[in-house]
Amino acid sequence: MTREYERRTSQSPQKEKDSWLLQRTAVRDRPGKNMTPQTHSPGGDRTAQRQSEEKKGKNLTGLPDRLKEGIERMSGYDLSGVRVNYNSPKPAHLNAHAYTQGQAIEVGPGQERNLPHEAWHVVQQMQGRVKEEFKVNGYGVNGDRGLEREADTMGKRALQMRSRGQ
Repeated sequence: MTREYERRTSQSPQKEKDSWLLQRTAVRDRPGKNMTPQTHSPGGDRTAQRQSEEKKGKNLTGLPDRLKEGIERMSGYDLSGVRVNYNSPKPAHLNAHAYTQGQAIEVGPGQERNLPHEAWHVVQQMQGRVKEEFKVNGYGVNGDRGLEREADTMGKRALQMRSRGQ
């Protein structure tokens, strides 16, 4: 089961301040659905060294180079601020396999296969396309199956793209 969260900030195209959006699709509750937590929040602080290395073109995101490059080429968004936390216990607390919170992708143990899907959720959030449909435990929820299908499709496409160096 995965859930998607989006933190909207004042910089977001969606003008609601400090609200959390939980985009949820329950595998166990609704057969045939994928689940992925997704949240949009402002990027975290980075050290001067990390910023310097990023300027030199190093991929410090934790995303595989091919996936990062494919998502960036398809979306037009810079993903250098994304951070992937592998083997994270956090998704289990949400009964999820993986989720995206802002530009931090939390991936549970053995759930790396969800990374392309989660990476595209970062793009959907950056585009401001995740809308609140209802609330659960104080979190705004979006159960849009279309966004889930799109994340599946676009994540797979990103992996199939040839890198610029090939």
